[in-house]
Amino acid sequence: MILPSLEVVNITWKALSLEPWDEITSSAKKVENDAGRGEVYQKAEGEIKEVANNKRFEVLPSLLMKRVAVRALTQLWLDDPEVLKKLISPRLLEVIVEAQQPRLGRVPLLNILQLYFQEFDNLDRLPSSSDGSLRESIEKTLIDQASKIKVVEEELAIDDLIEVVNRQSDWILTVDGPSQLVKYAVNNSISLQETFSKFGLLGVDGGRYSDICRAHYYLEKLKYVKENEWSPIFDELLHQDVSRAPYRSEGKRIGHAALEILIDRVAEASETWQDFMLSLAGDPRVSSKVKSYREWWAPLGEMRVEKVRGWLSKQDLRLFLQALEQYGETTNNAELVRMFPARRTFLEGLFRLKMIKSTRLMLGSKAEHSVKRILKDELKVNYIKLNGQLSDKAIIYLDCGDFHLIEGSHSFKLWIYLAPPSHRYVGYEVSVLSHSDLTILLPKGYREEYPGLNHAAIVHAPSTWQNKVFEFLANNGIELDIEALLRKEDYKRYISRFGMPVVKPIPPVIMSSPAEKLITADKNKGFDELVKRNHFEGVSSPLAIQILLYLYMYPGSKARDASKHLGLPLTDINHTLHWDLQGYCQQTSDFKWIVTEDGESILRNSGVLDDEE
Repeated sequence: MILPSLEVVNITWKALSLEPWDEITSSAKKVENDAGRGEVYQKAEGEIKEVANNKRFEVLPSLLMKRVAVRALTQLWLDDPEVLKKLISPRLLEVIVEAQQPRLGRVPLLNILQLYFQEFDNLDRLPSSSDGSLRESIEKTLIDQASKIKVVEEELAIDDLIEVVNRQSDWILTVDGPSQLVKYAVNNSISLQETFSKFGLLGVDGGRYSDICRAHYYLEKLKYVKENEWSPIFDELLHQDVSRAPYRSEGKRIGHAALEILIDRVAEASETWQDFMLSLAGDPRVSSKVKSYREWWAPLGEMRVEKVRGWLSKQDLRLFLQALEQYGETTNNAELVRMFPARRTFLEGLFRLKMIKSTRLMLGSKAEHSVKRILKDELKVNYIKLNGQLSDKAIIYLDCGDFHLIEGSHSFKLWIYLAPPSHRYVGYEVSVLSHSDLTILLPKGYREEYPGLNHAAIVHAPSTWQNKVFEFLANNGIELDIEALLRKEDYKRYISRFGMPVVKPIPPVIMSSPAEKLITADKNKGFDELVKRNHFEGVSSPLAIQILLYLYMYPGSKARDASKHLGLPLTDINHTLHWDLQGYCQQTSDFKWIVTEDGESILRNSGVLDDEE
């Protein structure tokens, strides 16, 4: 049979005609919401709200003897944030369970389950959880009550959430639950959504618990992000509700885990990855007292922090060189422009030789403006502000291990030190410096602290400044690969004019005090004898005594300095510093060590230190 083609009928409804349908829809929703909420329920709900509003908590124990009141209260926890804040606590949970013997009803139990998956770690942020972990209290209550429902053999579907709690009670209701659920998905090569379905969580997959599951899922994917890629996962992790989500029971967050994964994956992170880390956690080269450091970097451990600081040193140098180049161009300083390639080759050469351990960038207000204009973005790295006559300068401090440099962009000498300058001028807690700080007070403090060590202040004369640097270091026993620090054309001219610098051996230091003799004594022979002849109350390990003496003689040293000087493994040094010498020495914000008053008292009382020391 051939039927005629169907004509499209256009019907235009007037707004007035649709009003009855809106009323019917609204009425149907009200009926749905009010199902099981008769007059008795409504009365109980009103009484609970009155308790919350008027703080009549004394009536709760008797009110919660009624099952309808418990049902109303648990529903209000889901529907009314104010009631949730005012009427929930570990103690109230105990009151409910005691009043509802032998067990909670199915509806209240499902309400509490939904609340748990909806709020999860946010439960412990509620004011009423001050008398203990509310999340943990709910976990215990749910596991206990779910097992009792199973005991009375009620009919439950195989994918029922209560049954899932019974079967997976050892992990699904714990702070590690999201992590373990994601591991299950990854190990079984199934999607997160399929995993939610398998464990009966589809009905509660819009809450905090599932959000944290997704955050853990991002971490798994993070392990495969390409090294130069800005992944969409980064954008997700930069949301505070994701990065601050709990990761493990020891207090770490998803953000901590993300940082650890990236730091541990590579020997040196790309600038893209570094930008993500700075956006998430801030610059680690700040005082240990700064909130961002305590919150994000301290939990990662010293090894990871030092690794990231090393990466950021390259960024400091890049910014310094950009500021230097920009200044020469904008001021039409022809001499500075001519000198720039040689200075860049020298500084970048130190990096290529892996000599630079750490850096500290310093910017005057004008130089800061120039750098920000170059970046066209927020300047995320931490730096020291320069004031006064240094306002137009960029300066960088370079820790090169055996020597230390302070280099300026222009009209500033290149300062070379053979030992670390005082942390008062280059430490991470320093925020502002002046010209006199860097050119008068710092050198003066260095001479007082290291009277036997030289330093130099070299003017950037175009044809001789590199030679003065190489000769100064060579005269102090430090050899450099000068070919790597000079441009090819400059290297040929340098050799023909100056030849290769002759590195002089470092003369032995003449020591006379008991402390100096003890610190350099053979640890297997004379050192043990000296220890026996002296009384070191509170310090039992000869190794600890040796390290304590070293720090007294060389304050502000790092653990690796002590390891190199004493010829001892770095792991032994670190263990002794953090355990045996706890209270006798103290670590500064830039990971250097100094002897405390208690430590110095031990050395003086032992007779090892001379009175004039």
